[in-house]
Amino acid sequence: MTANAGLPTPQGRELSEGQLDALFKRLNLAHMRRIYQAVATQAEKESWSYREFLVLLLAEEVARRKQTRLQRCTRSAHFPFFKTIDEFDFTLQSTLRQSLLGSLIRIVLRAHTQKTRHQFVNDSSFFSQESSR
Repeated sequence: MTANAGLPTPQGRELSEGQLDALFKRLNLAHMRRIYQAVATQAEKESWSYREFLVLLLAEEVARRKQTRLQRCTRSAHFPFFKTIDEFDFTLQSTLRQSLLGSLIRIVLRAHTQKTRHQFVNDSSFFSQESSR
């Protein structure tokens, strides 16, 4: 540890792949563990900042967890089959208009996006409070 706010410096802090892998496992960062090397290589080639590198890794981990959660919930719902709106045959249901359904879906997605943004802003405020302590 150094005097810079108790944070370790990169000098003399080389981790072996095994040590890094163990840290990813301990923190339950399975997807980040799988993509780390490829992202690190791309970051070096494109001269990303540390922040850009970290943001991409975290965003990828969050997206994978969200996808996994959706898949788990879909499986646990025990639907007899799974279809998306793109697969729906509107010719068989003459009373349902695709344009009306599309408008409703956009409204629902917009509301969901606003809710998600609100949650992110609230979560971000947690981090700013922690750093001010």
